[in-house]
Amino acid sequence: MVRRAVIALGLCGVLLFQTAAFSATAYDEALSAYSQGKYKKTITLLQKYVKEKPEAGAYYLLGYSYYKIGKKKEAAKYFGEAYLINPDLNPAKITGEKAK
Repeated sequence: MVRRAVIALGLCGVLLFQTAAFSATAYDEALSAYSQGKYKKTITLLQKYVKEKPEAGAYYLLGYSYYKIGKKKEAAKYFGEAYLINPDLNPAKITGEKAK
């Protein structure tokens, strides 16, 4: 009985680690795509990411990517989601751009 519990806990730990690693890698890949101007790829990656980890920064970057390809209605939707999660969101920290 104890052995099964230890095995189950170990498997849970592995799954949690893999999910966290996937999330960090997916977000980093999305940031890289964004910085290269690959906004459609950024959108695809971030849509998957926010399903796993709904973070304000990811939603903001998703909105900004839609804005960059001219889809302002979709952009507004994701900007709204970002500010619902974090009303004090600082976009400059997300994109690495300096505030003007």
